[in-house]
Amino acid sequence: MSIVAVVGATGGVGRHVTRLAAAAGHDVRALARNPVRVERNPGVSPIACDVRSREDVQNAVGDVDIVLSCLGNDRGRALVTQAGTQNLLAAARQAQRLVAISSLGVGDSLSQARRLSWLYGYLVIPTVLRRPLRDLGRMEEVMRFHSLPTVILRPVGLTNGPLTGLASGVDSTDTVSLMVSRADVAMVMVSLIDNDHWDDQVKTVGVPA
Repeated sequence: MSIVAVVGATGGVGRHVTRLAAAAGHDVRALARNPVRVERNPGVSPIACDVRSREDVQNAVGDVDIVLSCLGNDRGRALVTQAGTQNLLAAARQAQRLVAISSLGVGDSLSQARRLSWLYGYLVIPTVLRRPLRDLGRMEEVMRFHSLPTVILRPVGLTNGPLTGLASGVDSTDTVSLMVSRADVAMVMVSLIDNDHWDDQVKTVGVPA
């Protein structure tokens, strides 16, 4: 079993990732600004970590096997995904890979987003999501040019639906569902702890059409 750092462990996807990774028998370090909010489960160690602090990140992930980053940019807060991911990559020197959540609409998936939803692709992304998606784009660039193997996951629209096991990663030219549950995204992410078949790739996460 692996030592797994889950970054953003109290978020919508992060909570599921933490729970599923621990259920699979891994030693999970659940990183969060407020570790009190981390669900108490066997195999889970809550750790206070501000990803903008190099010292915090080094102490939390310096000796882990896998980093699963569910960092997101909260509305009204400073952007953290690019800066936090840079700190994670610098600190995780013993890790086998870093897997990070990005979003549909970043980079070459913009055309895919427009095919799935005119409203989302042409109106929501350029207005409401312009700033956070730009930061996610910078995060992806940082990951692409790092020596540590990385996997970028771009989920379609997220719901609080149940785990179905139907979601997978597809290329930006493929057709997928418009929505996917956070639990299903978490399952895809956890499946990469012991699997290197997507190393250094970018995948859209949804239910294949």
